[in-house]
Amino acid sequence: MKNKKAFTLMEMLTVVLIVGILTAVALPQYSRAIKKSRATEAIAMLRVIYDSGERLAASFGYRNFQSIPTSKAVFTRMDMFDSSTISCSFEDATMTCEHYKYFLNPGKSYITAQSSDGQTDFYLSRQDIPEITCYSDIADQCDLYNLTAETNRKN
Repeated sequence: MKNKKAFTLMEMLTVVLIVGILTAVALPQYSRAIKKSRATEAIAMLRVIYDSGERLAASFGYRNFQSIPTSKAVFTRMDMFDSSTISCSFEDATMTCEHYKYFLNPGKSYITAQSSDGQTDFYLSRQDIPEITCYSDIADQCDLYNLTAETNRKN
């Protein structure tokens, strides 16, 4: 008998089976991690928008961001970032980025971040103590982000 150095068919099938099982377990976890990181980015951006809005209100002499008239509450007036370093488009009170769309909602008491698939919204209240809440079409999605869930989507 010759001394052959090769893998048998059973060894190859075993390796393929193990790789398949690992992939089946890892893919949902990877997908959840991606969603959570995007949501974290949206929540951080909401806080940046809120802080910038407060500075904008102060520059116009208003008490807080909520009291700014609609005509003055626009993203292009805010000092939150250099528009050359971020790939978002701006239109009055709306900022559209890759994964989320942000709305200032002039005259309302909250700022909205809506996911690009439209399934999840985050709201930052423009009150004295800002609070972030969540609404999602997907059950238990807000629990993933450890946020209070809204029962209805805000308009």
